[in-house]
Amino acid sequence: MKFYINKNELFTNTIFFLYIYLTLVANYTIYANMATLVLIGTSAYFSLRKRKFKFSFYFILDIIFILYSIWQIDSGVAVYYDVAQTKVNTLIKCLIINWAVFNFIVLVHDFIRVLRIYVYAVFFGVITLFIIGWRTLLAGRFLLYTSIYFLGAKADVHSNGVGIVAAIALIITVYLYIKKNKFRCFMISSVLLACVFLTGSRKSIVLAAAGVFLLILYLYPRKKLRKMIIGGIGILLGLLLLMEVPYLYEIAGSRIENTIDYFLTGKTKEASMSTRNRLVETGIKYIKKRPETGYGLDNFREITNPSRLYAHNNFIEILFSSGFIGFAIYYSKYILLLFRQRFLKLKKGSDEYITAKMLLWLFFLFSVLEYWVVTYYERDILIIHIFILSYLNILKSDKWMTYDKMPDS
Repeated sequence: MKFYINKNELFTNTIFFLYIYLTLVANYTIYANMATLVLIGTSAYFSLRKRKFKFSFYFILDIIFILYSIWQIDSGVAVYYDVAQTKVNTLIKCLIINWAVFNFIVLVHDFIRVLRIYVYAVFFGVITLFIIGWRTLLAGRFLLYTSIYFLGAKADVHSNGVGIVAAIALIITVYLYIKKNKFRCFMISSVLLACVFLTGSRKSIVLAAAGVFLLILYLYPRKKLRKMIIGGIGILLGLLLLMEVPYLYEIAGSRIENTIDYFLTGKTKEASMSTRNRLVETGIKYIKKRPETGYGLDNFREITNPSRLYAHNNFIEILFSSGFIGFAIYYSKYILLLFRQRFLKLKKGSDEYITAKMLLWLFFLFSVLEYWVVTYYERDILIIHIFILSYLNILKSDKWMTYDKMPDS
């Protein structure tokens, strides 16, 4: 019996796997940069070979935002123009890479396979980080304020970023495998959930809990009340674990407790949350002084505080940097994604419908969480947007799917 291997699939799987894996464990090293360049080159090669360059109006809005930021520098609006120029360069790189990933996924034209590769890349990436960063587990939060070296190169890896990526992969894992392969779902989810807890990232924990809870309700539409009760009990057990196990309480439980106290009383003694609240208040004061045009990209850290902290809030960061004009340009991308979803006509309950809804929930949850995180230049987080764009583009090219007077993207 001959074992057949599709060489094209093996090649594309490897390229995308290495891109996700190395971006997670070795970001900004020569290894991650090489994987990114190979993916860009592969995407361009496929496009030239098939004579198809996929694009989306989403990227045009990105270009408009970048041009507006360049105008801020040239016109003197940006206070620290060199800082703003550095961030513009970062956004240009993000645009090129995000377009290449979008083009790559659309041309591969097998979205579920792409999701599986993403999950496995994050899964093995988390295991790799556990191995090379095990000492940080003994010191407190996993990967917090520590240097990680991958094959001798210093990587830019942080607990919040890793926790968020693990939470995204966890939700996708539940979607892919909870009905089809419960053992695989349990195995992968256990590792990813451990990563979410050990990073102590509140955003990751909220994203994982809310995302999995909503997804299970949708995957099992019957007896929703029963599923809600079971899900609620599961969340309570998770909280109990974080609160009662001393090691987990020190890492994440105390942070969740302080967050709950803050929402109930409006007050907090935790240094991290107090600092974030102060940064938001300071940002609002400055925004009121220059609401239309802002102060230039990445100027928040240069102008508002001697510690050079960024806003830790995407809405405040964009408003401060780009004013209401730039804010409207940037967040029009979000409106576009919702607009395209509105015109999507799929059979309710179909696999395609559930996939689209899963991506929409991820998008919605992250849009809310942007109050506590800056995302506009984070490729590993904005990949959710790219997943949505590429999936909708793939659906649009299939015969069974129609748009109701939907313009080209």
